[in-house]
Amino acid sequence: MKVKIILILVVFAAFACSKDKSYSKKLMKGEVWTVEYLTVGGENYGILGSWEITQDVNIYESVPTANWHNSADTSAFQWQFRNKGKTFELSASDTCCISALNPLDFQIFFLSGEYQVQKHMKKYMEFTSSNTNGFSGQLVEIHIRRKN
Repeated sequence: MKVKIILILVVFAAFACSKDKSYSKKLMKGEVWTVEYLTVGGENYGILGSWEITQDVNIYESVPTANWHNSADTSAFQWQFRNKGKTFELSASDTCCISALNPLDFQIFFLSGEYQVQKHMKKYMEFTSSNTNGFSGQLVEIHIRRKN
């Protein structure tokens, strides 16, 4: 009986981990995602641009990174799906010198936080959060669409 319970737990754990991996793979497969919608408290906010996924990694060994581009600047950030694909974490990458930061660096810092995954499709995703670095208590929405 104990062996059966242990086997069921192992299968359940493997399935839970593979869910995060399958959610991550959908984002990693698309090299460039357009940020179509970005609001804070229902108002348009910041720089839209696009996300270029720069690393296809094993999500259990390291955290994937991406670059957020607009016509003037590029800024790196880290991302990760968690909780069986129900949450998406976006965080600013480490930067050594505050005087070298561009507007996208500040935007990513303010938007860093844990988001709830509202939609997760092959070519379209929606994330919402009320607990980001810069907008605690305000609803932040990000919608991205795969370019290719």
